[in-house]
Parts: sequence; C-alpha cells; structure tokens
Amino acid sequence: MTFDVSSGVYTVQNAMFDLPRARSAPPSTAQACTGMQSGDCCYTPAIEIPSSAAHSTAPKKSTFGDAGPILLHDGAHKLGTLVFSAEPHDAAALAWSADYTYLSSDNIPDLKWNGGDTLSAAANGGATVGAFVGSVVAPSPFEGLTPKFDYLGSQTNPLEIQRAKDFVVSWRPDTKSSSTIDIGLSASKATGSLATGSITNRGTISCTVKDSAGSVVVPAELLAKYETGDEGAVLLHRRNGIKLIHLDQADVTISATASEATFVSFK
Repeated sequence: MTFDVSSGVYTVQNAMFDLPRARSAPPSTAQACTGMQSGDCCYTPAIEIPSSAAHSTAPKKSTFGDAGPILLHDGAHKLGTLVFSAEPHDAAALAWSADYTYLSSDNIPDLKWNGGDTLSAAANGGATVGAFVGSVVAPSPFEGLTPKFDYLGSQTNPLEIQRAKDFVVSWRPDTKSSSTIDIGLSASKATGSLATGSITNRGTISCTVKDSAGSVVVPAELLAKYETGDEGAVLLHRRNGIKLIHLDQADVTISATASEATFVSFK
C-alpha cells in the first residue's frame, strides 16, 4: 500500500495481495549492483527473453487477498477507506491493483497531507488476509527540483539528456523527515511501424542517495550505455520509511513517497 504525492496530486492505492505469499522484504537501498557501478549509481543491462520461451508456460493466476475495508488516517484525521471489490474497478489503468479501490485528490479535493505527518492504515481482516495496522511518516513533496520534471509536458517535448555529460538532478532537502532519494532512468529504441516494428531495451540506471545531499550525479560513463536517439523516462522517489507487517496469510507493506517523473531523450 502506498501513500504518494506527485506534481500536487495525492493518491492512496493498494497493490494486490498475491496468495500464497512469497516472503519478500521491502525495497532496499542496500541491494548489490549486478551490473556496472559508478558512484551512487548502477547500470543494469536489459534481460533478453528468447521468443521461444515467451509462451512456454501458462501465466500464473493471481489470487486477490481480501483484508476487508482499509481505514486510512493522517494522525487523527480520517483520509478515507479503501474497499475491496471482486471486480476490477479500473482494469485498463490500474490492472495491477484492481482488487481494491483507490483514492485520489483529483476526485477528492481535500485528500492531502503534509511532510512529517503520520499516515496510518488499519484493516479488521477479510476473507483471506487478517487484521493489521501500521503507520509511516510522510515525506514532503519535491521543491526546487532542477531540471524541471514535467510528466505531461514532456510527453511531447522530452527532457534532453547529453550522454557525454554527467546528468545532475538537484532538489531542496526535506526538513520534515529523514528520507532517501531513489532515481531511475530507462531507455529504449523503437524501430519500424507499430504493426511490424520492434523495441530494443537498453537497460536501466538506478541511483540512491540521502535526501540531505540535495543532488545526485548520474555519471556519463553509465549514460554512454544508451545511444543517441533513444527515448525513455526518469523517475524520482523520496522515501521516508517502509512498514513491513508479517501476517500468517500474507505480508503487508505500507510506504509513503513523494515522486516526480519526466520523459527524456538521449543525445
């Protein structure tokens, strides 16, 4: 479950429970680089999947876990309730979380919180997942971000990144919480038409630094793994903490983030 604020829009959504669980830890900032490390960043090549293996096994059927209504609070203030639904509420846009409704300030204008607030989620338990309660401290929205991240505007005018130079992203550090900054870059090259063309994935670059650093440098030697004309995206996340709750039937993860995104092209 994630509390997130991005470009002034606040959302709360619950990722599906997939039973039986495969006990997995929450995202870690200390994961070893399996590709090429440079500074605070790691380049991971794309994983090539042979076409012969694409349909070799039947897709696994997911089982949606029901923990009953999930009550959300900002301190003593009720933010709303996530309600379990047997039918996907928006399969096209949120297929991965179609088992629960979601909340958005686009539809609920007073849905918002401040950096440093304690956000909590509590459920009495449902058909397949037991009761739980947990809370996290919300990070502040990004301020003073350079270069400007413009998700909608960059769809038609991508931010240009020079492959031969370090790519530097800076921000005003969050004074309301002790956060970590994760930045991820992806790139690909499309060839041919929509009907007969193909897409070549160039791999990803991920970096993690302390929020208090105020900036992150993506080294040119990693950007050189991409090619001129490639297009992709940059995702920026401010994470303050993750609450992991172990239940008999499932693991529940509660997190709070501030995020920004922009489309990019590489020169």
